[in-house]
Amino acid sequence: IEKIDFDDFFRDALLDDPKLGPVAKNLTKMWYLGNWEQMPANWREQYVTSSLDATKVVSADAYREGLVWLALDAHPMGAKPMGYGTWGEKPGFWPETRDE
Repeated sequence: IEKIDFDDFFRDALLDDPKLGPVAKNLTKMWYLGNWEQMPANWREQYVTSSLDATKVVSADAYREGLVWLALDAHPMGAKPMGYGTWGEKPGFWPETRDE
């Protein structure tokens, strides 16, 4: 049995697919950012035209819980409490810098 490189398979079979690729990319963006981007015009013309396919924030919860905040070690502005003065501190993942 041949071992399959998942990254290559994912990219070749899904992301590079003309029909499924744009959907997969939009879903990934939605998981991270909490908003849906309208599908590209050439994709809509070929596969689906719907008034529901519009760029929009999916929901307040989707924005607030987007994976981007975890990846950045940050909080969504105006949506989760950070505590007084935390805006003045570096995010936790930044390495310390020293003036030597």
